[in-house]
Amino acid sequence: MQYSVRGKDGNVYGPVDLMTLKKWVQEGRIMPDSMVTDNLSSVTLMASQMPELGVVAPVNPYANTAAPPSNYNEYSRPGGPSQPIKRGTRLWGIIFWLVAGLTMSVFYQIGGVFISAWNIFDAFKAKSEDDPHAGWCLGVAIGGFLIILVWTIIKVNVAPR
Repeated sequence: MQYSVRGKDGNVYGPVDLMTLKKWVQEGRIMPDSMVTDNLSSVTLMASQMPELGVVAPVNPYANTAAPPSNYNEYSRPGGPSQPIKRGTRLWGIIFWLVAGLTMSVFYQIGGVFISAWNIFDAFKAKSEDDPHAGWCLGVAIGGFLIILVWTIIKVNVAPR
């Protein structure tokens, strides 16, 4: 019998006999999911479905369970089981944009007000995401908005016309 194998690169190799296929299995050129076609019958099977090749499909120990066990760690990390990723706080971002708003208000009065108003929105978003410093975020954002607003009003009213 003659067989053909579709490689990972998409090319078809063969026709070759059964002995050559077995040699390719030993060389690692045929994997359990490699597609092998019997050229006589035109039947195509995965290599793991052909017992004469001796290729065994990898066993998934969790294939028949609803969920992996609680101590299962798909991507292990050095130092033990993986921990949930903790998000940081938005406080530093709010402080950064507050400074940017203050700087903007020196050159373009209304720009600082817009940036600091956006900061308040960001602080409420921190509260909805259970940020551990949500109270500080809100306080800094509102305080910064008021300072920039007062600065802008004074600057506009005092500016020479």
